[in-house]
Amino acid sequence: MGARRRATPTYIPACHSDQAQVIAVFAEVGELLRRYYDNRMQRRIEIDRSGISVIEDGAGPPLLVLHDELGDARWRSWHAELARDRRIIMPLLPGFGVSPQIEWISSVRDLACLVARMLREMKLDRLDLIGFSFGGWLAAEMAANSPASFGRIMLVAPFGIRPRAGEICDLFLMSTPEYMRASVKYEASAAELADSRAPEQIEEARVEAGRLAWSPYMHNPSLPHLLKGLGTRMMVLWGEDDAIIPPGTAQQYREIGPQVEVATIADCGHHPEVETPEKFVALARKFLTTDR
Repeated sequence: MGARRRATPTYIPACHSDQAQVIAVFAEVGELLRRYYDNRMQRRIEIDRSGISVIEDGAGPPLLVLHDELGDARWRSWHAELARDRRIIMPLLPGFGVSPQIEWISSVRDLACLVARMLREMKLDRLDLIGFSFGGWLAAEMAANSPASFGRIMLVAPFGIRPRAGEICDLFLMSTPEYMRASVKYEASAAELADSRAPEQIEEARVEAGRLAWSPYMHNPSLPHLLKGLGTRMMVLWGEDDAIIPPGTAQQYREIGPQVEVATIADCGHHPEVETPEKFVALARKFLTTDR
């Protein structure tokens, strides 16, 4: 059998507008953000004349949350539960549908360094971290770069490590709705995953994921080596019916060291936080609040 052909992603060129149009666009985006995130605290962190929008809510020790490859950062029931005793900090990653693309970022490692700089600008250190899918890969890169910056790290069905058995689903061999349907076990969960975002916003995120992680596709061959010996406590969580990344990939994270816990949730796919939010919250809260 020949090698599987991967479709080439279509890149959307940047739009050029005069100053009045730019101001109007930002005003419209701001209004959409206020409605979409239910008036939660939002701020814009400026880095080298580029802005990253950040959503914050809750009180307590800071918890950084990194969204998936389709820019899914909607405030859900699990956010609200964790925000009861944690200050959730959720950056809307540049190029993923809200914050503008930053052209000099050309890899996931570049993006990891940008988020680390954002944390320095916010004067945050030694915080806990949860990353979902693409955001899980981003979290792992950040941990490899600066393990002392984090207390506990939870990776939920992360990209980043190539599976030894099976392969990573190619999101460019299907439409965005098909990919969302493949990401969950039940169709009703796919509708929840899509929520109320504009199709153009989701497509922009998909294109940016391809730009940053096209070759090698959705993994970094050096990441398993860079993570070995990492002293930071880590949990890797997977849905048992994940059709995007083989669930058996979770066992490869055990090789990082004894501080890594692996957990699975039955009867769900790539997004346990959407399909089984109560079980996800219980596991996350236990991991984030107890010592071994």
